[in-house]
Amino acid sequence: MAALAKSKSVRRLKRLIIPVQKLGPESARAIAESDPLSGLQYLKLYRNKIGDQGVKYFAESKKLSDLRSLRLAWNEITAEGAKHVADSQNFRSLTSLVLSQNRLGDAGAKA
Repeated sequence: MAALAKSKSVRRLKRLIIPVQKLGPESARAIAESDPLSGLQYLKLYRNKIGDQGVKYFAESKKLSDLRSLRLAWNEITAEGAKHVADSQNFRSLTSLVLSQNRLGDAGAKA
């Protein structure tokens, strides 16, 4: 993932979909810190085990402020991760959010 995130050939990429790769939070960090991926508008990572830490990297990233759709089903996210999304000042363009099949619970739903 780090190589893709650094690649100049993805600079115009608007949509990134990576299913079932068990990437983990460090791959989420690579995406969140990527200059070439800073124009992403649609990000779908399902079954990648990014967890709450991965969501935190996304929520704190100014480089992902153009995201309109964030789809993170099946990523072992809890209420803590939902709170990162809800509290983020960087997701102002976000119009679609999918956190299904995670362990959000009532506290995550309230976030």
